[in-house]
Amino acid sequence: MRVAQINSVYGRGSTGNIVRNLHTHYLENGIDSHVFFGRGTQSSGKNLIKFSNQADVLYHGLQTRFFDRHGLVSKTVTRNLIKSLNKLNPDIIHLHNIHGYYLNYPTLFNYLKKDFKGQVIWTMHDCWAFTGHCAYYTYAQCNKWETHCHNCPQKKEYPKSLYKDNSFENYELKKDNFSGLKHLQLITPSKWLKNQLSKSFLSDYNVKVLNNGVDKSIFKPFKSKFKESNELVGKKIILGAANIWEKRKGLKYLIALLEHLNYEEHIIVVGKSKFLDTFTHPKLTHIGQTSNAYELADLYNAADVYFNPTLEDNFPTTNLESIACGTPVVTFNNGGSSETIDNIISKSINNTSATENLEKLREVYSEKEDHQKITMASQIKSMSDFNKSYFDFYHEIVV
Repeated sequence: MRVAQINSVYGRGSTGNIVRNLHTHYLENGIDSHVFFGRGTQSSGKNLIKFSNQADVLYHGLQTRFFDRHGLVSKTVTRNLIKSLNKLNPDIIHLHNIHGYYLNYPTLFNYLKKDFKGQVIWTMHDCWAFTGHCAYYTYAQCNKWETHCHNCPQKKEYPKSLYKDNSFENYELKKDNFSGLKHLQLITPSKWLKNQLSKSFLSDYNVKVLNNGVDKSIFKPFKSKFKESNELVGKKIILGAANIWEKRKGLKYLIALLEHLNYEEHIIVVGKSKFLDTFTHPKLTHIGQTSNAYELADLYNAADVYFNPTLEDNFPTTNLESIACGTPVVTFNNGGSSETIDNIISKSINNTSATENLEKLREVYSEKEDHQKITMASQIKSMSDFNKSYFDFYHEIVV
């Protein structure tokens, strides 16, 4: 079996790491696996093809910023991608994020509909495919996508447009291009996103839920020395983590806790934040972006509770990583975030006041015990199980 995965990046970020893990698993288990990606440095490894370039990504970004034409540029590099796919002749083309300033989706889908004879799988990591602009809409409380996008309230959110609102035309183009592909199978990490798809113009497609997993050889319970190394012995640590603290990630809810903390509580925030570059508080420690999984695992194990105040998300990996390390999670009950927890030790809560949020955090971390940590960690899907679920699904659809 020959498989071609397509994604914006490889080996970095949540989707890039998923693609890398699947690719490695396939190669180790007899699948002729290939990855085509558009951005980032050229990775070393077998069958990795970067088909775009920095100049094209920059031009695509400018067209998006000024004219809201995301996914409608990059024709030449997409034609080159199709030439490579024709030469490779895969049994399965597996799409991931086809947004990200690197690919022309009408050109690609014209090929998939008219010329490609194999199976197409599309893993939806967000909502971009069925909106006129945005990747998420919960924070904006917008449901125009259910009927027809127009006058987008999130024009200046990713993929940001500073001037033109092309959401009406974008919606029409996506509906026309993404509908009617007979050999397409959609996959989502969460039941929440599957439910959203059922209300969109993609509702005619079959949707399979395959939950994400984590590398349990890294994310597992162990004795962390973080508190000792950072003079936090005896403190109860509330951890928050994001790659970039956008508004929808809910940093303000962590900050709001500060004035209510007692003498033994301390907040650790991981991730890029312009606000935290200048904000200081004796009960808060800011750690910048990190892609070091071992460093993250150490922080999860040092924490007494992981607070994920995200206001919109699909199936956040950070929740899974924390639970795999045996550290309970408190998250808001929206999107797919609450699906990652069992509500026995970890909790989903409604977005309420800082004092009520802190009360729930205290309730959860006061119950944390070693035997519970092992129980929690055992319930999270390992990366090997995640990889196998895709491996088995490939063999189901290819006769």
